[in-house]
Amino acid sequence: MFHFARVKSSVITMMILVLLMGLLPVQEVHAASVNPNASQKVNDVLNYLETLKNQNQILAGQHLHEGRTDLYAPISEYQHTYDVTGRYPALLGLDMDFGVHGSVFSSMDENRSKKVEQATQHAAHGGLVTFTWHETSPQAIDDSGWNAVNQAMTATDFHNLVTPGTPLYNKWLAHIDLIASYLKELQDNGVVVLWRPYHEMNGSWFWWGNKGTEFKQLWINMYNRFTNHHHLNNLIWVWSPNTGDMNSVYTNYYPGDAYVDLGGVDLYTNNRTDAAWTSVNNTFKTKLGSKNFGLTEVGLLPTPEKLINDTDYVWYMLWHTGWMDNNFYGAPTGNGPGSNPQILMDFYNSPNTITRDELSLSTTIIDPLDNWNKTYSHSSGLSFDVTNTQYIGNDSSRAYRMPTAPAHAEIVWKYKGISSFQATGYHWPYESISHYSFFTSSDGSTWTPATPVITQNSVGSGGNWSKYTYALSGLSNANYVKIQWNYTSGMHWNPNLGEVKLEHTGSFETTSVDPLNDWTKTYSHTPNTNFNTTNSTYIGYDPSRASRTLATNEEMIWNYNQIQSFHATTYFYHEEAISHFSFFTSPDGSTWTPITPTIHQNTAVSSAAWTNMSYTLQNLSNVNYVKVKWNKTSGYAWSPQVGQVAVTHLN
Repeated sequence: MFHFARVKSSVITMMILVLLMGLLPVQEVHAASVNPNASQKVNDVLNYLETLKNQNQILAGQHLHEGRTDLYAPISEYQHTYDVTGRYPALLGLDMDFGVHGSVFSSMDENRSKKVEQATQHAAHGGLVTFTWHETSPQAIDDSGWNAVNQAMTATDFHNLVTPGTPLYNKWLAHIDLIASYLKELQDNGVVVLWRPYHEMNGSWFWWGNKGTEFKQLWINMYNRFTNHHHLNNLIWVWSPNTGDMNSVYTNYYPGDAYVDLGGVDLYTNNRTDAAWTSVNNTFKTKLGSKNFGLTEVGLLPTPEKLINDTDYVWYMLWHTGWMDNNFYGAPTGNGPGSNPQILMDFYNSPNTITRDELSLSTTIIDPLDNWNKTYSHSSGLSFDVTNTQYIGNDSSRAYRMPTAPAHAEIVWKYKGISSFQATGYHWPYESISHYSFFTSSDGSTWTPATPVITQNSVGSGGNWSKYTYALSGLSNANYVKIQWNYTSGMHWNPNLGEVKLEHTGSFETTSVDPLNDWTKTYSHTPNTNFNTTNSTYIGYDPSRASRTLATNEEMIWNYNQIQSFHATTYFYHEEAISHFSFFTSPDGSTWTPITPTIHQNTAVSSAAWTNMSYTLQNLSNVNYVKVKWNKTSGYAWSPQVGQVAVTHLN
């Protein structure tokens, strides 16, 4: 196995990508959506993927099992990626699932809404999202289970399904209109979706599979409905067959350049150096021309050098459970042995792999102003009004001044690289209108007045409030935006501030990785600690780990500004009982508070290998120091050992 040291920092990578995207404008890269009305963000993503290809880099992707309801639960493949590698995937894979309103997951409406929430969560951290859809056959009962996805369909029935006006077509139309509603939610949330419908169409296991050239009409029908009827301009259309004779697959199933943005292949194999990795790549390069492509499903990952040296894939999507980690989830049910923690580390440590913290794309933040979670600060005496919504734009929650608030109350939002900012204001019709003032700042200290474009959306009368939209665009060097109330007479609760929407690029967070091969990234350590570089074959193939010379309570401390999360990979000798490490946090390096980590056992105890345990601290507040302490004071001094540490902190 190969283990690549990560030779770049997240900060340097992000700076490089920002510069690249600034130096390679849209017209120079020539990557544009097949949808002429696609959002600018869609074209930005397509250009970004082109940049990755030019820089010989690849996005790390992870698919989430259909039943996961919490991104950050220990069982979640998303969280498990972090637990193993200290980083989250750049690309999150989700499924619109089978069944229409119900299935084995109970309420599919609830399940899909949860997927929308998960996608929005990931995108809010700068990540990219892809959705597939295992659609229930329109011939089956709506709320059928998985068998209805595999249900066979005759050529005659399939012809009827793609023919407008037939009962089967109308049933299919109802299915896709339902899914369009969830994709519309994502569009409203500012989320770009790599949309991958009807994958593996050259196989015989799905109802849409093995249908020859009429499959093309199915794809085109969906494209036209989503694009021209539902106006879903946030979609990137991804065509992804199963591996096979790719020349004939292209001839029989490719719907045409006018309907496809990106290509991809679902490739499962037992061999990390399989010739298929290269042969599919070469066919795609010939057939797809300038369109980029990825590994849309993969179980056992190829070696990093295979991808880097021999292919042009710009993303990979590791499938869920045992295909992602056969140690943690158990061996997959088929399609190869799956990957394991060391393979994950190979990729996430490669300087050619882009993870979530290294993405440099515009992110949309929507603040409904129903709590203060998305704001940076606000004046005392401000609160939320949830009453009289029928008179105030049907807006369910708005910020307003209570009697104790200062006349010139303020709210501040802090996001790195704010490029646009939009706010909704409501003014009571029985008082004169005094508009809000807007200010921007790079550091939160020096403020510059900003003049918004003001649009009156409705005129107040009969108790209805006047609605105004305030828009700032083309902002530069803005990391803070402040809104100030100016109306100093009349009713204290007038005006109300409604939803705020902003676009920003980058994050104040960065992840610093300490491979523990020297002390340059630690703040301090006690004398009886050193580094062990032997027997890495048995210790997770980790080339260097922190160890002890005596079986005593040794400590290591890391110091970073405003630590948000902390992740440590550790190894325990299999012949001794596990005595866990202790963790402490501090704002100043003097006063320490014990903290309980989330602990994951990533490998089982065996006679050949050490047990790999990971410790995660999340959602930290007012933390600038983290201390790790050994507790085992008997037995071998060299067990346990600490491998890689990843600290996410503010710049």
